[in-house]
Amino acid sequence: MDIEAPERTRATYVLPHSARWIDAVLSDGDRARSAMLNQIVITSVVLIVALVGLAVGFRGDSGLFFLAVTGVFVLTAVAIIVPWASIPPLWLAAIPIGDILVIALMRIAEPTGGFGLLWVFPVIWLASGFGTAGWISGIVLSLAAYAVVDLITRVTPSSFGFVLLPLLLIAVGTSTYLSSRRASAQRLLLDRQAAVLTQSLERARRHEQVLTEALDRVDFGVARIETDGSASIINDAHARLLRGSRSNAAAEVFTADGSAPVAPDDHPMARVRRGEAFTDARIQVGSGEGRRVLSVSSRRVIEPDGRDSGAVVVTRDVTAETDASRERDALVSSVSHELRTPLTSILGYLELAMDTPGVPEAALENLRVADRNADQLLSLVGDVLAASSQSRSAAQVTVAPEDVDLAEHVNAAVESILVSASERGIAIDVSRVEPARAYAPTPCESDRSSTTCSRTR
Repeated sequence: MDIEAPERTRATYVLPHSARWIDAVLSDGDRARSAMLNQIVITSVVLIVALVGLAVGFRGDSGLFFLAVTGVFVLTAVAIIVPWASIPPLWLAAIPIGDILVIALMRIAEPTGGFGLLWVFPVIWLASGFGTAGWISGIVLSLAAYAVVDLITRVTPSSFGFVLLPLLLIAVGTSTYLSSRRASAQRLLLDRQAAVLTQSLERARRHEQVLTEALDRVDFGVARIETDGSASIINDAHARLLRGSRSNAAAEVFTADGSAPVAPDDHPMARVRRGEAFTDARIQVGSGEGRRVLSVSSRRVIEPDGRDSGAVVVTRDVTAETDASRERDALVSSVSHELRTPLTSILGYLELAMDTPGVPEAALENLRVADRNADQLLSLVGDVLAASSQSRSAAQVTVAPEDVDLAEHVNAAVESILVSASERGIAIDVSRVEPARAYAPTPCESDRSSTTCSRTR
């Protein structure tokens, strides 16, 4: 609220000034066109009247009448030629005032011709274009011209004709003035609303730019999915993930461990379009060296009225994380297997040492402690191996084929179980075991490089 308050204050101050400036620009631009159009209307009516007078015969002072007509044409030429936008606006009022005088001459030339009705046009012009001053001036000047013409011509008007024309001029001028005021107020209101909308659009554009920059700087994909399945917002990371998936040669989608393809209905985006919300749905895109493991999460966007308006989808590339977890589980599984065999042998020899006659009591107690701790260590190794085998990302024991002597492995295996076998009265004879070479898989040692120990799963 503290950040927005100054902006609203500036808007309240700027709007009236902007509206007045726009109104002034429009007035300057329209002034010449308004003068030309208004004067052409008066000239057209006067021209028609003059042509009719020539056709049927003019009963009044024809010279004075055509002098007045010439004056109308002169005023029209002035309205068209003069650059009204570059001179003060009040000078434009000289045109309708001149029309009032010219119409007065026409009425003097033919008092009974009804030319006084032509005063309606300059009165409308003054009332609509020059505000209150124009409204009053138009009515006062036309009524004054009407009175002066009646005094000069000494024509006795009818009982209603004396008041009908003045009332008509007053009514038309007042109505035009009020309509002009309403139109000006409406235009001012529209200008203010336009300014407010412009500022609102500018703020919305700035906010959108800030949001876009913030989203583009995160390293995970964010997409706003509408109810029709289209994406209204996509950040750069999401676009990169999409491009990487599409550029993959296989372009196939598998489960996270790559063991089986994902059915189209089970694809995360298909679930999003069905209206589901989920967390950490993992898929593998492609296979081989170019594979990518993606973690997709979806949250529904609920409007205040309870309507579902789509979802926000967050996508992360967890290929390195998945590989590291798989390597960790493989290491734990391998180490657990490797530790279990020597621990079993150690326990056997400890039991054999404890059953040997003549062992001093102090040494026997130490052997019992060692046996107890070795047994506990074997139990812990068993628990680690069980947990590793139950992990969803657990890998099988890593092996690598190589040329080995099977006799060595047989002798080592017999040696590790010799104690347990003797306890049960079992004798194992390996004297006739002969060397036998074989190319067989053996567990990879931790210090072997990937070039000499090709891992298989």
